[in-house]
Amino acid sequence: MDNIHLINNNKFKGIYISFNYTLDIEQEDISKYAILASILSKSSCKYKNQTEIEKYLFELNGSTFDTSVQKLGDLYNLEFSMEFVNKKYIKGKDMLIPCLNFLREIIYNPIVKEQDIDNNFFETEIKNMLNRIKGIKDEKMQYAISQTEKLISPNTLFGGNVYGDKEIILSLSKKDIINAYNIFINSSCLNIIISGNLDGYDDISKNIENVFKKDLKNNLSYKELIENKKESSNEFEEKIEKDILNQSIITFALKIKDVTKDDFYNIMMYNSILGGTASSKLFQIFREKESLAYTVRSRYYRFKNVIIIYAGIDINNYARAKEVINNQINEMIDNISDEEFYSAKESLLSDFNEWDDSKVVSAKMKLSNMLSFKTDTLSIEEMYD
Repeated sequence: MDNIHLINNNKFKGIYISFNYTLDIEQEDISKYAILASILSKSSCKYKNQTEIEKYLFELNGSTFDTSVQKLGDLYNLEFSMEFVNKKYIKGKDMLIPCLNFLREIIYNPIVKEQDIDNNFFETEIKNMLNRIKGIKDEKMQYAISQTEKLISPNTLFGGNVYGDKEIILSLSKKDIINAYNIFINSSCLNIIISGNLDGYDDISKNIENVFKKDLKNNLSYKELIENKKESSNEFEEKIEKDILNQSIITFALKIKDVTKDDFYNIMMYNSILGGTASSKLFQIFREKESLAYTVRSRYYRFKNVIIIYAGIDINNYARAKEVINNQINEMIDNISDEEFYSAKESLLSDFNEWDDSKVVSAKMKLSNMLSFKTDTLSIEEMYD
């Protein structure tokens, strides 16, 4: 099937299987799917609670299971993943089929499918999600970045909290979660990515098809998913929130316009020179020379073509911090030294090598390239070249 993607690298001993369900939803729907993903991760019709799940995983020779949710620009992704050792390293004991059967049970045979959720379990999940949201607000740097994302794209999925909104979560009913599950199963874009040491698994795609059967259908391709996705825009503004803390966070958002596929590497270089590394302009000038921050970085959001600069500063240095950041942004227009350029390039190439040394990152990069470059053939090795 065209939604199964293999990345073979025999430098590893293990295999990582990632089931990605990508949805085009509104910001107000995030809460439902965050709760849904959490419920699916902790129970099924066969495994009634997290203890039973952990007990079964223990029997699978140390295999691990995880779920995660993430924003990919204005798309929302639910990932269900397992990691296990290649059979040739455990005396031929093959964990592939047991792991696939477990994933099928978790995803396609949940308690949600029974049209009911235990009240205590449901209330616990609501409380857990509210604590996650509170945790983001308590972590001031993360909170400042999330508020900047909101300013960039208000009323879009990208501008929302990855775990949803407190007031919406409090208003959710069990029926809302059941309805969300049906949409998740029937309307998402499914991509299965298997990375790691696939030696001895010539029929891995066939095994997946045999285990999941009709459940493996893809409701739409990743190209169809992003084909009609329109880029949202907003005039950036300045926003100040006050707190009792002495330390403050300053963020800048830079919107990059008219980006083409070939611009990706140039923007990566720009970000690296500006604030992506310890040799960057912001680190050397803003932090080391001016002593304005205990930390300063810039991050490139490839799905939104935005760079966000963030720094921890003393509130008394706010005006000077803004001035220095603006100066470094303007200096980038026509003043990049050879040392800065080659240092940034070496840093990026080192990053590519590190990504290639992780089967998990390799799988996530595959999905990112599919949704950003609209291709499932581009590898990290090719990106390096």
